Amino acid sequence: MLKKELNRVLTNRGLIVLAGIFMLSALFSACVRINRRGDSVPFISYRVTMKDKGLNLVNVTMRVHSAVMDNISLMAVESGDCMCPDPLSMIAETENGDTIEIEASDGKWVIKNRKRDFFISYDVITMKEDRYSSRIRNMITSITDRRFRVIGRDFFLIPVSEVKEGVIVDFGFLPGTEIRSVYKSMGTRVIIPAADDLPMSLCVGGDYKHMATSIGGTQILLASAGGWSFEEDEIFHLIKDIVSYEIEMFGSSPRDRYLFVCDRNPILGGKGFDYYGAHFGGNILLLFDPQMDRSDLFDIQMSVISHEFFHNWNGEALRPASDKFQWFTEGVTVYYSYEILLDLGIISNRQYKFKRDAILENYRQNPYLDNIPIASSGNSDMSDKDLVKLMYDGGFLAARAIDKHLGDISEGKTELIDVIRDIYKSSEYGSEIDERTFIIKVKEITGYDISEYLKRLVHSTTPEIILGAEDKMYRAG
Repeated sequence: MLKKELNRVLTNRGLIVLAGIFMLSALFSACVRINRRGDSVPFISYRVTMKDKGLNLVNVTMRVHSAVMDNISLMAVESGDCMCPDPLSMIAETENGDTIEIEASDGKWVIKNRKRDFFISYDVITMKEDRYSSRIRNMITSITDRRFRVIGRDFFLIPVSEVKEGVIVDFGFLPGTEIRSVYKSMGTRVIIPAADDLPMSLCVGGDYKHMATSIGGTQILLASAGGWSFEEDEIFHLIKDIVSYEIEMFGSSPRDRYLFVCDRNPILGGKGFDYYGAHFGGNILLLFDPQMDRSDLFDIQMSVISHEFFHNWNGEALRPASDKFQWFTEGVTVYYSYEILLDLGIISNRQYKFKRDAILENYRQNPYLDNIPIASSGNSDMSDKDLVKLMYDGGFLAARAIDKHLGDISEGKTELIDVIRDIYKSSEYGSEIDERTFIIKVKEITGYDISEYLKRLVHSTTPEIILGAEDKMYRAG
């Protein structure tokens, strides 16, 4: 009896062990399958360091882990009229130090790694600050002994093939500094969500002064170079008011985190712009005249803040489908940038009228006025200041005229912002819009077709309709 019971127990234990072995085997094979799937996509990281301060020479070292493909392709991104970066002294090596062949052509580099993990190292020359240059878009990166602001497109070659989410970037410019970015950061390390986000990633470090707040769930960060005639909390208060107002205008914010960088404009006078703003992703760069007075915080120059933040909706959430609609993206944004300052009491009616009259006079005197319609103007070449001004000045006046026209045909029930807000709410984030989109939405809201009106307004080289609209609004007060 005891023998039978012992055999039964051993048999049951054997079954349990066999079952356990089976389960472990199944789990192990599942883990193998999971790991194989995970390893099919490589993981990348970058380290950026200063190689030669005198030459503004920066070294970028990229590491590729779990590189199971035979070849991995990298590419530069288009920036203005060039591809960036333009790498020098590029070398690719395995972790054992074996050299890897690189095949380069037309802004693309194929690394023939044959399923081996590797490092790729190259140098980049950053542009020096030249106060007589009009190429402001190439001046976003600035590295000094005290601080730095860098934009990813100036440094990073971007993988063409799929890579894992979470790209680590380590900066070695100022050891011990705290990096500030819209992305997660700790010390000198930033984690960029995806490789596609690398070109427009903005990171600052060094002796910037920092402030932060939350507005309706949207986090607002400020990094200011300091040394201004105003205190940081004064400019931050201004930013908070503008951000709150614009989020309320649209009912929601496209992003939940924004970084404002307030710095000195390296390009002044001549063909340059004393006040310049740039918006890309969750970043708003504000380049102010270093000599600006505290009173400028309550003047028309602060439209650079309301302008760039307004682009979160009209420009990013709603992107122009082509250059032919750039007049709308910029012109309408200019128009509301001043209206917002006026509504918030940051500027007075007198200041607004002075600026409006100046824009109208600049428009009248523009040498392109009788040859290029507003819709054909542009800002792709910032060195042609007259063409840029035609788009911004003409776009502002066109937006003003459209706002007045919509009020007339709807008996005061519809404003321009109502149409833009409705398009925003009914579209997916990042939707492309064009003139047809706008015309359809206006007809849907008001019942009127304004296509002929727009044809005369922005596609004609004769500006009588804009000047006539301005005269009419002037007489009406």
